[in-house]
Amino acid sequence: CAVPVDLTPPCPPTLELVNDCEEPLNTLTWNNPNNSCADDTWMYNIWFTDSLGGEYVLIATLNSAEDTTFTHVNGSSVAGCYAVTAIDTVGNESAFSNEVCGDNCPEYELPNVFTPNNDGRNDTFRPFPYRGVNRIDLQVFNRWGQVVFTTEDPDIGWNGTHRDTNEPVPDGVYFYVCRVFEERLAGEQLRELTGSVTILGSGSGPVN
Repeated sequence: CAVPVDLTPPCPPTLELVNDCEEPLNTLTWNNPNNSCADDTWMYNIWFTDSLGGEYVLIATLNSAEDTTFTHVNGSSVAGCYAVTAIDTVGNESAFSNEVCGDNCPEYELPNVFTPNNDGRNDTFRPFPYRGVNRIDLQVFNRWGQVVFTTEDPDIGWNGTHRDTNEPVPDGVYFYVCRVFEERLAGEQLRELTGSVTILGSGSGPVN
C-alpha cells in the first residue's frame, strides 16, 4: 500500500525582538508552533538582513523545537531585520514569520572646553564616547568667522593648532558646525550639531 507523504509545512512562528544598543546585541524570541498548530516542528532557521528591503540571508539553524530564543551580535551595529522559519521532521519549511526590525541608537556629543597645554589631561578636542557614526564633517571657526580647523574623522583629536599655520590658536571661544553621518537601518542619515568650545592654556594668550 502507498505510504502517506507529508507535504504540509509547519505554521510560521510569531517573532519578537528586543533591541539592546548598550551591549550591543539583538535578542529574538518566538512561539513554538507545536503548541498551537501542527505538532511536528523539529528545528528553526534564523534569517537576517542589515537593511530595509534587503535580501535575507540564513545566519543560524537551531536544532530543537524547544529552542525559541536567539541572540545575534553583529559587530557594533544592532540595525537589521529578522525572520524565522520552522522546519518539520521531514524537511518541510514554513513561510517566513512576521518581520521584526531594530535600529541603531547613534550618540555623538562634543565637549565645551579643552586645554592644549601638553599636561596629558584634556589636551585635545575629541567627542565623548560615541556609537553608530560613520563619519563627520567638522568646521571650527574663530570669532571672526574664519575656519581654523576641519576634519572628517569622528575622533577629531584637534590639538588647538591652526590648520594653515600649525601654530596654537589663541585662548578663547571657538564655534563649530558638525555634520554627523549616522548609521541607521534606513541608511546613512545626517544630523547637524552646532555649538562652541573654549580653549584654555594654549600658550598663545587670549583673543583680543
